[in-house]
Amino acid sequence: MIGQQTRSLWCSNPTDIVWNENLQKVVGGKLYARIKKELATQHIPEPKASDSVFESTSKPEEAELELGVLLKKMTLNLCTTVESKGDVSLEAKWALLNPKTQKVVGEFTSTGSFVMPTRDMHWAKIVDAGIDSLVSNLFLQPSFKEALVAPLPSGPAQAEAAFTFPAVQALAGGTVKNSALIQAAVVTVETGSRTGTGFYISRDGHLLTANHVLGNSKLVKIKTATGRVLPGEVLSCDPKRDVALVKTAAIPFDPLPIRAGDPGTGEEVFAIGSPLGDTFNGSVTRGVVSGFRDAPGGRFLQSDVSILPGNSGGPLVDAAGYVVGIADLATGLKGGNMNFFIPAAEALTKLSIHLAPSGSAQTR
Repeated sequence: MIGQQTRSLWCSNPTDIVWNENLQKVVGGKLYARIKKELATQHIPEPKASDSVFESTSKPEEAELELGVLLKKMTLNLCTTVESKGDVSLEAKWALLNPKTQKVVGEFTSTGSFVMPTRDMHWAKIVDAGIDSLVSNLFLQPSFKEALVAPLPSGPAQAEAAFTFPAVQALAGGTVKNSALIQAAVVTVETGSRTGTGFYISRDGHLLTANHVLGNSKLVKIKTATGRVLPGEVLSCDPKRDVALVKTAAIPFDPLPIRAGDPGTGEEVFAIGSPLGDTFNGSVTRGVVSGFRDAPGGRFLQSDVSILPGNSGGPLVDAAGYVVGIADLATGLKGGNMNFFIPAAEALTKLSIHLAPSGSAQTR
């Protein structure tokens, strides 16, 4: 409930105004339109989206900043009589994000309100006026305007690795011979509302998974193949590439090695994970690499290996025992399997992870 509406002459017998899908669309649409208008007024350019239906070799413009908003509070009261009247108040939290570094460069709060004069006005116009006030008060803040025009970090510093782990070598004999040891490094990731899969890449307790498995969780539950439960902390994530790095306590078993390059089309691969939850943890399916595809979010490895919900974040391993991909999307198409994986080497790059040279590698 966000307010009350009455239709009697004396504004009595009120009924509740409840936040619903229709109101969400109205408020969301008006917020977006008002922000675009304010950006244009401030001469702050937006990335241009191409309307061309033809393929182009040129890359679309990418935003240097992204603006997110959380509507924390809204109150709306209406009285429809001979002359309608009403009022609205809003409070929002805003965040400016640098999408390249996935770091918040500024957080702000603004409020807005509007009281309708004594004349007829549609309720949507009242909301519109309140949003105008909310956005205007944001752009009037000197700290927000400074953050919009401040130069972002660039150059070599952005390319520095945030995490460095010793490289791991695959066991002699390949995946089939060492399947039990490989399965030991694959875990179930639980956030309370969903489950997925992850796999360790260091003995210190660092593991990779898919970001959509975590949602907004900063702390997760990790279940190993032996049934041990460990708390995990999300250290880094890239929502666009859908990968994340989680840290637990050190592990007594061997982590999985990452293959530096891409596998070839037709190579045999194995998917390991927890399809449909922890009950089926350690499940292994086999297939081949079907190719690579460009799609929204980046480049994906396509394979006919079978995966299901719950496999997300799990490793795709080649015949030698190296991880070549991270499970991301199961299409579930009838008549065949066409599933997609994030290339493992790209996941390391997006998370700023560096594996030490083979000379100092951790031997398995």
